[in-house]
Amino acid sequence: MTKRYRKPGGNAAARDTRALADASGAQVLTLKPQAGRISPQPQITRWTPWYNYVELPFDTVVAILRAAEIGETEPWGDLTRRMLASDDHLYSVYETRINAVAGSKWKLNPGQGDEALAKRAAEDCERALRSIPNLERVFSDMLDGTFTGYAVEEIIWEPRGDEWLPVEIIWLHPRRFRFDDFFQPYLYDDGMAAFEAKKAGREVMSSRGVQGIPLTPNKYIVHIPRSLPNYPMSSGVLMSCVRPWWVKQWVTKYWLSGAEVAGNPRFWGTAPQAADRAVFAELHSALSTLAADGVGVFREGTNVNVQSPLAQGSGSVWQQLYDNCNAAMSKAVLGSTLNVEIGDTGGNRAAAESQGDLTITPRAMRDARGMWATLQRDLLRPYLFFNRHRYGGAMPPVPVGETIMVEPAAEVDELIVAKGAVSYDELRQSRNLEPWGAERGGDKPIPAETIAAPDTFGATPSEPAMPSLTPTPDAAEGVPVEKAADAALNGAQVESLLEIVSRVASGQIPRATGISLITAAFPLTPQQAEQIMGQVGAGFVPTPEGGTPPVAATEEAPAALPLRDQLRPWEVALRIATSTTSRSPTK
Repeated sequence: MTKRYRKPGGNAAARDTRALADASGAQVLTLKPQAGRISPQPQITRWTPWYNYVELPFDTVVAILRAAEIGETEPWGDLTRRMLASDDHLYSVYETRINAVAGSKWKLNPGQGDEALAKRAAEDCERALRSIPNLERVFSDMLDGTFTGYAVEEIIWEPRGDEWLPVEIIWLHPRRFRFDDFFQPYLYDDGMAAFEAKKAGREVMSSRGVQGIPLTPNKYIVHIPRSLPNYPMSSGVLMSCVRPWWVKQWVTKYWLSGAEVAGNPRFWGTAPQAADRAVFAELHSALSTLAADGVGVFREGTNVNVQSPLAQGSGSVWQQLYDNCNAAMSKAVLGSTLNVEIGDTGGNRAAAESQGDLTITPRAMRDARGMWATLQRDLLRPYLFFNRHRYGGAMPPVPVGETIMVEPAAEVDELIVAKGAVSYDELRQSRNLEPWGAERGGDKPIPAETIAAPDTFGATPSEPAMPSLTPTPDAAEGVPVEKAADAALNGAQVESLLEIVSRVASGQIPRATGISLITAAFPLTPQQAEQIMGQVGAGFVPTPEGGTPPVAATEEAPAALPLRDQLRPWEVALRIATSTTSRSPTK
């Protein structure tokens, strides 16, 4: 096999082969990366064990679990794949928990130490990570260790210029690894790994009499989250899903066989007691033909009966068991059931969100922190160590990864809006509203001159903003005219003002009372209130108790303009108010 390996040229630090321990001294790093694949390719037969194609009796499942606990991980690795591939509900909740982390945004924060060096190291590590093909799948493969108990991926290092980069990360099947007496993984491959290594003259290790290949430092990402406080091969979440998964498989089988009895009609016949065997054989053949194509010929003296199907048979028992198994797997993976299983009466959205915040989100956050801790140890630290010649030969601070699951809405204050330095979409997002998008002009900045009152923020960019009612103070009262803009009415005040005008127009209150209410409730002068009211309520007549207001006496003929073309009273008031407040007060 041709190795993709060469040393970075022109730098003595890159050619150094000494080991370097981290700050805690717990992990030893070798400088020289191993390029290309170093693990033997698995044979096809190892990936398809015979028990993946038969129904498993429970004693076989128990034997698989016992084998995993003593270190024989091959059956357990295969069983986890079968569980996920054969159960749609289990796979769904599996994807829900993994995608909450793998599909979220992320960033690298500089580590503690020299600020300039830490910032540069964080930028280089983020660039190296984002250059890895299909990085989201790499995260998903790592998070599979939460369910299996461990996950191993191989790093393919390659030199690019004077820099070593992880150009690819390859997932390795969990059945290919076993653990030594100190629970460190080694490559086993059903014994073939040691066999191939011996032929190549490579190092071989022995653990409890079982030989394998030790994992080369800085060549593998080994993620052991320990969701359950147990040994790595017995700490996966799927351990708690094995029994409900197994029960559900057999429930489905029995349910299908019962559906044939309860759902299909049955034909049975009778023959005279003295009939010979030929008559019974002929009757059986005729019944079989009748069941197959609905046509049968019977000898005289025989009777044919039809047994109606049992529509309400034992199906409810299987349904309850089936649902209970799904609920058990949901609780094991997500911690709750309301988010994925809704009853016949529907679900409560608030309760589902509350359960999600208390169960699913904390699990996803823990998974994310564990994933980044492993990446920091097995990928980011070796990357910086291999390339420390780029930092003057010193080991820079290792950055800390962070998964951003919920992005807080950006706060937009009045100053930035007033200056026209924010777009419509940014303003809507700050209010937890859906953005309009570029096709509706959501990316355009809000012009500063259109921002007159808070109720204009929700207006469409193409629509004119609603004019504000700016009360004009009376100069005779000693109020400076230039301060009139400070008393602009807000949206609620405008609505209240229009309500008063509408009640005067409908005859509910007298005109004088309406003007008094306006001057008392709003910073407006009586002259401005008169201008806003206009001719509304000029012919007011009190409404008799229990009756309708009589028509006001007037010398003018009724308006000939159709009602649909006439302005409503509040529209008249709004126009008068707008035109009144746009003029300077008369001295």
